Amino acid sequence: MLAPAASPAGPVELIVGSPSLKIEAIAKVAGQLGRLTSLTGTGLYRLTLKDGLTAQNAKLALKKKGLDYVFSTETLRVDPNSLKSVEQHIEMKRASAKILRKTAEEVGVDFYEALEFYLKPRVDENGLLPRDAYERGARQRARMPIARVGKKQNGVGALKVATGANWMFMGPQGLDVPYRQYYGVATISGRKNDVVYAKSAPSTMYAASAGGGVWKSTDGGTNWLPKSDGWKFLHSSTVAVSPTDANLVLAGTGDYVGFFSAQTFGIMRSTDGGATWTNVGVAELSDKIVSKIAFDPDDPNIVLATAGRGVTAGDIYRSIDGGQSWTRTGALDGSWDTVNYSPLEISPGVRRAWACGGGTASGTKIAYSDDRGVTWTMVANPVGFTTVEQNLHVAASANDPDGVYVIGPINQRVYKSMNGGAAWTEITAGLNADWSQSDYDNFVTVGKNGANDVVYIGLISVHASPNGGSTWADIGLTATASAKWHNDQHSMTLHPTNPNEGFVCADGGLAQVVYNPAGNSATFTMKNASFGDEQFYSLALHPTNLGFIMGGTQDNATPASRNNLAAWKNLYAGDGGFAGFNKASPGTHYTTAQGGSVYRYDSDLDTTPVGVTPTGASVFVTPLAMGNSGYTDPFTVTGNKLRRLSANRWTASKTTLSSNAERVVVSSLNGQRIFTCHANGDIYMSTNNGSTLVKIDGNLPAFAIGSVCESRFTNYDMVAVIQTTDASVGRVYRCANVNVASPVWTDISGSGITGLPKVPFNCVTRDPYDANTIYAGSDIGAFMSTDGGATWSNMNGLGLPNVHVNELVVSNDKTWLYAATFGRGIWRIGLSL
Repeated sequence: MLAPAASPAGPVELIVGSPSLKIEAIAKVAGQLGRLTSLTGTGLYRLTLKDGLTAQNAKLALKKKGLDYVFSTETLRVDPNSLKSVEQHIEMKRASAKILRKTAEEVGVDFYEALEFYLKPRVDENGLLPRDAYERGARQRARMPIARVGKKQNGVGALKVATGANWMFMGPQGLDVPYRQYYGVATISGRKNDVVYAKSAPSTMYAASAGGGVWKSTDGGTNWLPKSDGWKFLHSSTVAVSPTDANLVLAGTGDYVGFFSAQTFGIMRSTDGGATWTNVGVAELSDKIVSKIAFDPDDPNIVLATAGRGVTAGDIYRSIDGGQSWTRTGALDGSWDTVNYSPLEISPGVRRAWACGGGTASGTKIAYSDDRGVTWTMVANPVGFTTVEQNLHVAASANDPDGVYVIGPINQRVYKSMNGGAAWTEITAGLNADWSQSDYDNFVTVGKNGANDVVYIGLISVHASPNGGSTWADIGLTATASAKWHNDQHSMTLHPTNPNEGFVCADGGLAQVVYNPAGNSATFTMKNASFGDEQFYSLALHPTNLGFIMGGTQDNATPASRNNLAAWKNLYAGDGGFAGFNKASPGTHYTTAQGGSVYRYDSDLDTTPVGVTPTGASVFVTPLAMGNSGYTDPFTVTGNKLRRLSANRWTASKTTLSSNAERVVVSSLNGQRIFTCHANGDIYMSTNNGSTLVKIDGNLPAFAIGSVCESRFTNYDMVAVIQTTDASVGRVYRCANVNVASPVWTDISGSGITGLPKVPFNCVTRDPYDANTIYAGSDIGAFMSTDGGATWSNMNGLGLPNVHVNELVVSNDKTWLYAATFGRGIWRIGLSL
């Protein structure tokens, strides 16, 4: 199994642009150094340097001649393990926005800003995300005792278990959309990366959720149940089912599309339809994310899998025993994005498999195998793929066994070949697609319209061609006021027997698509009502009516139950941030969106918010906290100032903070006390309703503060959690009195089998009955201590999936503890007897 030689290095290229210079001026400057071509829809240009010129010298020359933006082509691709890579990509996206005079959202920067927000507190000193920290954390979680929630009589004696002392899922289900453009129509759910029919029983389907694991439907996609809540992590990228056995399922772990590379652990295999699972391929796949799995249509014992985006190079992997064991095929090293089989034999007994990949220095890779994946033949890349691709997708023709289609998001082109990749024809003309986030959201899928291929392209919207790419139509209309479907497409699967029917995956979940080739149009039917996999950043509870819950989510705005837990509404906007109810008049409530936007609703069921955004920039997930006891309006942080809303005007603190805060917390004991938590390790406190603040982090280690919580019984008794992967420091710290000149914090993370895992901790709250009972949420679940942090126990064992927890909130009536998870929605557990 010899891998072909790597492609020779191409010419040196740069990305250039300027908001102040027109193309003629840019061409005059850049033309002296090389050849200029447009990067469609970005306002930027690719500059191919003349032979002998180095990138470093060219950058200096261009800057001197007034070009505002000069980037390496490496900024077109993202290394999921590297914060620096993500930040460089964001810089390029923002440059594009300035040149085009568009918002950052319009050019597709939002996803990368969300990724940057996630990575910043979690990377190591080299700016890389350490996978081992999560593996060690999962092992520690498994060793810990299972928690028991309740209380002792007068603080002594045997623990009495609370009523409902097991976690219960609260929603959202039946989730509406906040508005139609970019969201489509209800219902929506969390991001789906893949969906597949069981070929032998098409009413059985499986879906891979970004942060919520694998789900199963037995009624053609109408109702879904989670099948992987007990996995050690719930990120999933792909799912495949045997062509002859609807119960033999393989799922690829990690979130390849979302670049979450740390929480991956090979392939999960089930022979009973997802009831139980076996972890396979761990040693072979190591730290790679599994991007795609495909069963051989003729021999279900043969399975192929592509993988990459780990610290070590990926490959194409092969199994000959139905996925029980795996070997590398020896394909070219690098990140491999997808693999699929042709529906036709190229000769009797020979069925071609296609695979592709990009995103690494080894270059763009398109390859096929005619011996069921044993060996791979590289084909020449289309001439328009001048820059190394990322998240490349390939799909075989439905009519020609030697035909194939490929989409390259970096080069923003679609090609087809009808001779096995020997020659390529560009078919991008007329597509008229939005490529702004194409390295995050793209796919190509091929169906059949008689003798013609139907080509489906997923980008921001879904596009289709009934004639192999000659003509195109936007069948999803996602960017319009008549949107049929959510933005940001990730994959599509077609029904085994009906070529005009299928399912599409996007940031809004799943939709069933019925295509009309004669009209080149489609209907989309939402299939998300029963999913519970929203990725929440925050959680807010109504002070008196627990039928009202809301919280911000990744790309799905702010779901709000509004007194109907079976059919949630959705409030403004984009990526939701923190939210809150006015405690004195809860009909007035607030939501936020990325980067500092704040919206006010003036009644329980108000559908039209008032924008009340303060001046100044904020962090991506906008912080917001509601005042209490006398002042009940919100606080936020923008422009390094704590800001308080009063009579629709924001008042800034006199104190300038060291940075924008990731979280604002209001004391439950004294409404004049406000705390801000910062990614640089700072904590500030105000004792005068936000007018002035002082630092109280004292001797805390200088890592990101996930959150803080004051005791419900003792003033200034504080607990803080640390949001880091660094193993040298604790995760929960306590200070008996922060109202002193030099607060002293003590590590209360425990040790041994009752010590907390060394993973990032995101939130903390205190029990309403017992001063020594503490609840803390982390990237791998929820934990509690009943002895002030001396020992800790695992709350996941009470029915909570092994999922990332971003927020823990005790209800105002002290009966319930709620958890907002990043992948499995909102849950609650009883506290009172």
